[in-house]
Amino acid sequence: MKKIIITKEKSAGINKEWDNIKTAIEASTELLEPTSEKRKDWFDDECRKAVQKRKQARMKILEDNTRGRIEQYKQIRNSTQTKVRNKKREAHKKLEEIEEHYRNRNTKLFCKNLREKRKGF
Repeated sequence: MKKIIITKEKSAGINKEWDNIKTAIEASTELLEPTSEKRKDWFDDECRKAVQKRKQARMKILEDNTRGRIEQYKQIRNSTQTKVRNKKREAHKKLEEIEEHYRNRNTKLFCKNLREKRKGF
C-alpha cells in the first residue's frame, strides 16, 4: 500500500514538472515565432481591395465554371497585377530617389524624404 502512494506522489510531481516545462516551451515559441505579416508600405487599401476582388472572382469560378466568369476573372486578375506592380514600382522609385540624395550628399533632401518615409509608422 505504501508503495502505491509513493508512486502516485512521484507521478504527480513528474506531471507538475512536465506541465512547467510545457508552458515554458510554449511561451518561448510564441516569442521566437516569426511574424506572418511582412512589412510592405506600398501595399495599401487600393491593393487590398483589388486582391480581395480577385479572390472573390476566383471563388465564383470555382462555384460555377463558365466562359464568362473565366474571362471576367482574367480581366480582374490582370488589372490587379498591374495595380500591385505599379504601386511596388512607385515605392522602389521613391527609395532610389532617397538613395540618390544620399549618394549626392544632399542631406537636406535626404533627411526630408527619409522623414516622410518613416512617417507611415
